[in-house]
Amino acid sequence: MKIDRPVRTGTLNTVVTSNGNASSRSGTSTPSPAATSDQVSLTQSGNHIRQLETVLAGTDIASAERISAIKQAITEGRFQIKPEAIASGLIASVKALLQEKK
Repeated sequence: MKIDRPVRTGTLNTVVTSNGNASSRSGTSTPSPAATSDQVSLTQSGNHIRQLETVLAGTDIASAERISAIKQAITEGRFQIKPEAIASGLIASVKALLQEKK
């Protein structure tokens, strides 16, 4: 059984057949080559986000020395988990987030 499903892309309707072939049927007009260029322009906020991502990508968020010390302590069985300290830290971060929303 052959099933065709239309896929709308702007003013063109593309029909994909069950064998994977695609054919296009024009709606009102065929877009010019200039209208189908592969260019993207970002808004000012998009450019700002891209700049921030670049800055953050180069930022070291954890100390390699600290991580090595923790790994060594875990290996040697000296690492102690302090539930009170974890809970206090979580509560403090939630409070800070709630303050930012106000």
